[in-house]
Amino acid sequence: MSVLHLITRPPHQSDGLFACLSRLGQGDALLLLADGVYTVQHADMLAKLLDQSGAVRATCHVLRDDLACRGLLEVALPDAVDRVDYPRFVILTQTHGHCLTWC
Repeated sequence: MSVLHLITRPPHQSDGLFACLSRLGQGDALLLLADGVYTVQHADMLAKLLDQSGAVRATCHVLRDDLACRGLLEVALPDAVDRVDYPRFVILTQTHGHCLTWC
């Protein structure tokens, strides 16, 4: 059963992202939200995230409203990162059997 991994803190504040990357499974998804959206400012971390998720066919998403709240809407994101709104967030939680928050 696939897991939606919720990343709530940036890599410079927590090792949750690194722990998450080591536990990604086939068909899992990552969602950057809250302060986790600051990860988009760290190109090397985002590249690692995408490389790791690509190896297991995980998808990567970022919550658009949280980007906007932190003034990051204009940050260029790789094509593999999908900006989502709250209705799409709900769909992601329904699509994956479990949700796991990494702090």
